[in-house]
Amino acid sequence: MADEIRLAVTVAALVATVVATVLVTRHVVWGGERTAAGRMSQVRPGEDDPGATTAYHYRLTSRFGYYVKIHVAGSELSVSGPRLGTGLYAFFIGGIVLTSLLTYVAILTAVVYWNWRYLLVAVGFFLGNILFTMACAAGLWALPDSAAIADPGTLEKVTVPLSSIRDVRVGPGWDRQGIGFVIGPVVGAVNSMAGDKTVSFLAPDPVTGRYVTYGVCAYTSQEAAVLAERLRGSQ
Repeated sequence: MADEIRLAVTVAALVATVVATVLVTRHVVWGGERTAAGRMSQVRPGEDDPGATTAYHYRLTSRFGYYVKIHVAGSELSVSGPRLGTGLYAFFIGGIVLTSLLTYVAILTAVVYWNWRYLLVAVGFFLGNILFTMACAAGLWALPDSAAIADPGTLEKVTVPLSSIRDVRVGPGWDRQGIGFVIGPVVGAVNSMAGDKTVSFLAPDPVTGRYVTYGVCAYTSQEAAVLAERLRGSQ
């Protein structure tokens, strides 16, 4: 009898939890006062700046992320948008590499010792790698983006001479300077989705004083081709 009571209480608690979740969610999402004012439309990021190429920047060694604005004017190229500091980027890359290598080591250990328990460890490191990558890719670049709102003008802008740009590529080939090793499993998927809308090139990083990889996915193949042509005009 006691077991039946405990089961009934548990079921009632679960049902109450589900009901409460639905009610709270409904209140938060649809609980505001009704109104017919306003209208909905769609606008591309950067559409208010026709002089710029607005594109999605991959998390490459130039350390930009999310949407960036690219200006090619006169003899200079400028790229502005959310950008990580060198230390945070090293933490991001190092975490991915460490969890990846630990996954391989656990698999090798399972084979050498013929012990399936190490496969569970490998699965744990693999899941940790995915979670770490997703959390950092989504969260780290949001920090400089939100800082720009709190203190306007804090998004970084890199300006370099057009003459310093090297090795402009359209499509595959953005995964250079070791990035291909770090995120190898997703390179093919990115290439299949982006296709000829991706433009990548090497250019200086004024912070580290080294050449780094800039890589963006434009909205259309035509925009990517135009950007690449303007960048290649300096070579």
